[in-house]
Amino acid sequence: MRDVLATEPCQSALDHGKINPVSKPSGDVWIVDPFIIPPKGTCKQMPVDAEGNYLNMDFDTYPKITAQCDDRIKFVMRTVSRQQRHGVYLTDFTGDVTADSTPPCPTPLWPSPNGKACDVRLTESDTGKDTQCDGYTPLYPLLMFGPDDTIVKEYTTPTLRTLVAAGKDTDVLVFSCPWIKGRSGSGPYSSHCTEDMFVHVTVQGCESQISKARSVGASAASLLVIFAASVVKHFV
Repeated sequence: MRDVLATEPCQSALDHGKINPVSKPSGDVWIVDPFIIPPKGTCKQMPVDAEGNYLNMDFDTYPKITAQCDDRIKFVMRTVSRQQRHGVYLTDFTGDVTADSTPPCPTPLWPSPNGKACDVRLTESDTGKDTQCDGYTPLYPLLMFGPDDTIVKEYTTPTLRTLVAAGKDTDVLVFSCPWIKGRSGSGPYSSHCTEDMFVHVTVQGCESQISKARSVGASAASLLVIFAASVVKHFV
């Protein structure tokens, strides 16, 4: 593969080796950068900067994340050297799709049996487009990127506990991009998700953190009662 790419303009970026697209520099925020389909041996999939220079962001798959309930995840969507659609969606585990499915993605349905267009916005203000997709809940709706309008967009989730099923201490979330490819053909279809653009996140400690907070609150209340009683006793 490297020999094939030896004359490619992105070779200098590839020469630096592969990166880990998932990091947690500090605090409670994980960073997924870039949130695009991993490079497949062609410069057309490589992210570029504002000047069109290829960035060293070659990797194979997204590693799984084990996060705490009050963590958040920042997805960095970058322009590549061809037009592409980016979005951040949460996979709905309905029907045969589970977090353990390989891949954990709904079957791309086109046209949608439920009338969902799974369309892409040309700009963020283009709210007239139907960006609903079968099997997904949109968080950051599909948006058109590049190559002439070089842009970088970031989406940060709320605390993961707001996305976890009610009453669960541990849950699994799959963040992905649902864009269906090859719509002008007759199928079978693939999606960005089925081509490895998904991040598998195990969220843990939701109920235990709530219980701990309640316990701390109860202890504080008890101490306050004891303190108040001692004050009363002192002045009686």
